[in-house]
Amino acid sequence: MRFIKKGAPPDFFEQEKTTVGLTSESKWNEFQNPCKTELKNYLISEQHGLCAYCECDLTLSVTGSDTPRSTHLEHLAPQSEYPELRFSYHNLVTSCDGQLLTSKRVKERESCGHRKDNEYDESWFLNPVKDESIAEYFSFDPQNGSIVAAETSRAEDARKMIDILNLDAPYLRNARLNAKDVLMEHLASIEPTQAELLLRSELGSPREFISFLKNYFA
Repeated sequence: MRFIKKGAPPDFFEQEKTTVGLTSESKWNEFQNPCKTELKNYLISEQHGLCAYCECDLTLSVTGSDTPRSTHLEHLAPQSEYPELRFSYHNLVTSCDGQLLTSKRVKERESCGHRKDNEYDESWFLNPVKDESIAEYFSFDPQNGSIVAAETSRAEDARKMIDILNLDAPYLRNARLNAKDVLMEHLASIEPTQAELLLRSELGSPREFISFLKNYFA
């Protein structure tokens, strides 16, 4: 997980809330397209294309298939328990659906927002739009792509987040390793001096699974 720097709510979203009259008493299904899709795409751009939880690239297809990766608007604090935040811009991010295509081509919700469901408590939830140090609470095994809690004061909270979001799912481990292999192959194809400059540039940009890549190349 990485810190997401939220800007001001987009004008089109605020206008939609006023036009439709969306309040904490309104149901989520009263928020309709095209504004709903426009907001999701706006958030994807704000998150530099990465899932708010696992950091997969939301603009790519599901790993190992040509199926577009599906996404959803995610309430950090669940709307069922915090209705006053239902249409709060700073409580909304975009999450992948945690999809894994099985041999029967059934889409399973393996990780991230849908897996989290309504599991939430301010005492342990590590909020990616509030905690600028959130990346420091997690570490990775460079050999198998596994994510673990770093030895910090919030290690127990990090372990709970990994469990609730299933961030150590096998398909995510493999995806992290694949992202590393792709970058290494590219680096190996150019001159060493250029490779060093490219690596610094790539690690300074929000590419897919950037937290794992920074950990690996450190």
